[in-house]
Formats: sequence, C-alpha cells, structure tokens
Amino acid sequence: IQPIYNAVFFDYRLRSQPVKSQNPFGYFIRRGSEEETLDVGLLNQALTLGVRVHYQSRIRQTEADIIATGPTHPDGLAKQITFSTSHPDAVWVIFDADISPGGYAYLFIIRGRATLGCAITRNFNRLNEFFNSAVQRFQKISPFTIHRERKGYSFMSFSLKRSAEMTSRPFVGEAGGFQDYLFGLGLRYAFTTGFLAAASITQKARYDDLWKHSLGMAQEISLVNRYLYEQGGNKGLSAFIKWAGKCDLQTYLGHWHARSWWKELLLPIIKWKWEKEKECVHHFHPHWCRKRATVC
Repeated sequence: IQPIYNAVFFDYRLRSQPVKSQNPFGYFIRRGSEEETLDVGLLNQALTLGVRVHYQSRIRQTEADIIATGPTHPDGLAKQITFSTSHPDAVWVIFDADISPGGYAYLFIIRGRATLGCAITRNFNRLNEFFNSAVQRFQKISPFTIHRERKGYSFMSFSLKRSAEMTSRPFVGEAGGFQDYLFGLGLRYAFTTGFLAAASITQKARYDDLWKHSLGMAQEISLVNRYLYEQGGNKGLSAFIKWAGKCDLQTYLGHWHARSWWKELLLPIIKWKWEKEKECVHHFHPHWCRKRATVC
C-alpha cells in the first residue's frame, strides 16, 4: 500500500496544477495473484479463519448467501495498460472532455511500475481512439519508456435502487450497483457493502437498512456530482483543478462529497433529465439508471 499526498492535474491545454494534502487523499494498491497484493492478502486472511476456497467451479446464485459477481452493465468504461518504465515517480491526471468524455486520463508511476488509463462514460465505441490520444498527451508532457506492457479493460456499474436484495440475498459491490459516480471508484463501496452483508447475516439485520444508512445518500450525492462534472465542459474542468490546487485536496474532495441542501434540490431534476426510459439489464426493479449519453 502506497499513500498519496501529492499529484499533478492537467487541463485540456495541458496546463499543470500541483495538488497536495496533509493526509493521504488516496492509496495505491497492487492487485492480482502475486504475493504482496490485496487479493492474496485477503485470501490468506480468509484461509487463516478456516474458509474453504473452490477454484474453477461455479454455483448458482440461489446457492449463495452473498452475491459479489461484479458489474453487469457498463455505465462507465476504461482501458488501461500496466508496464515497467525508467521514468521517475509520477501521479498525473488529465481532465479533458475531448480525450476522456465524462471521465479522465491517468498515469501513475511508482518505483518503476506504471499504470496508464483512460476512463469514459460516453461513446464507448471510441474507447481505443480516446486511449491512444491519452497516451500521446502524456508522452507530450514527459516522454517515458514502456516495457512488458499488459493491457486490460474494465467497466463500472451504477444504479439507485430501493433494495439491493433479490430472493433474500444481498448483492454487494458493483453486483449491487454500488459505486461512487463522480470518479468511478468502487473498491471502498465493495468493502463496505461486503461487511454490511456479512453483518446482516450474523446479526440478523436487514441488509437494505444497513447499506441505506451507510451509503444511500452518498450514492445520490455522487449522481449530482457527476452531473456537475460533465456539464461544465473543459472550462469547468479547468476551474475544478484550479480550485483543487488552492487548498488541501482531501478537504476539497470532501466538500464535493458532502451533503448539502442545494444538491438535494438538484437531485430529482437530474434524475428526471437523465433517467433511462426503456428496460435495462440492471438487476433491481424498481431502480433508477441513466440513459446512455453520446458526444459528437
């Protein structure tokens, strides 16, 4: 685990804005099947507690107590590569609606290990084009070498629902549509809902009551944040990162996620404007999800 205190944000003209915080505003973690990764660490903890893990086998959902199968419908899409490089450490994010519509491009380099990606919420069929543009923009900022490249795709799923249970089984993480809609970060939500699902079983409590108390309003506020983030365009994104550099970044981001009366007033208007009119593939009914947006 590597805490993050400093980063550099870039706007659509590649004007840089250093940002920092007194306390970590995030953490880098390693994923995968290698030693010293989050996945292996969690596996080892489970094995120590006597959990039996079955590999290369499937069970029906009706046979499971908790459903944690990941996202089912792409409300946001990302392409990224991981590689080795000789470039110095860097935490860079580009906010440019022309190369990452509705999202952002990122390059993280820590001790020679790098991750470069492009996340979008619109025009999914152009993801490879957007990604290539992002690579060129980062190379323009500072050229870097790419060795032992590995490519991957991922997507996020977001919905607002009255219940995250089906047939009395709790759905956790993105299987339940739990996601911070502003920046598409869902790992903390996955941990939280997984814990709450287990608590609902051991304490014989209603899972829906637990997650609504912990995350319900936070998800709805993130929808308002997503709307504001997209409506501002590149000028709005430039203002966003400019203000981020004027104060403690953790505090600044905290203000974005804070509950406020005016965001609660905006929420029903945004739901009405963005709501999908036809049936969708999200699990839960009734629920709210966004109609697919496009750009020219």
